[in-house]
Amino acid sequence: MLRLLGSQRRLCDGMSRRDLLHIGGLGLYGLTAERAASLAAESSASDQRGFGKAKRCIMLFLFGAASQHETFDPKPDAPNEIQGELKAIPSSLAGVPICEGLPLTSKITDRLTIVRSMTHPFPLHCVAYALSGMPTYTTDIETKPRDPVHWPQRMDPAPHRLAVGFQFASR
Repeated sequence: MLRLLGSQRRLCDGMSRRDLLHIGGLGLYGLTAERAASLAAESSASDQRGFGKAKRCIMLFLFGAASQHETFDPKPDAPNEIQGELKAIPSSLAGVPICEGLPLTSKITDRLTIVRSMTHPFPLHCVAYALSGMPTYTTDIETKPRDPVHWPQRMDPAPHRLAVGFQFASR
């Protein structure tokens, strides 16, 4: 079942059809007539010049996901002990091979941005720094979700940055 306040991670058994219906229903909940009209106005103004075209970003944070060598960075020229078990196949973007386990993704690679330079100075591969941008870190941030020093909600780093005097760049 989809939970809005906290979640009990279900990692291996996936989502049920009921969960997907809940997610779809929640999407309709936020769409009002006024919002629908503003969306129509935004789409008609899409030909105006501005800062880039992207309006949204889908971020996948997978618990126990496949390594980069078995997804978007197969390293076909590396020694066998470095490569993953699956081989590289050509993608729709010249010079960017994709793992053979992602054949449909390889067809749309020219419409993706693959970020291979993510790094942080912490010994844990957790979400706090990656999703909030907080420059400080304790294991309490990861292990105690209700801790008072808990980071801002996902993809919402602005309150923390404003609190410590972060200066946004001007255009």
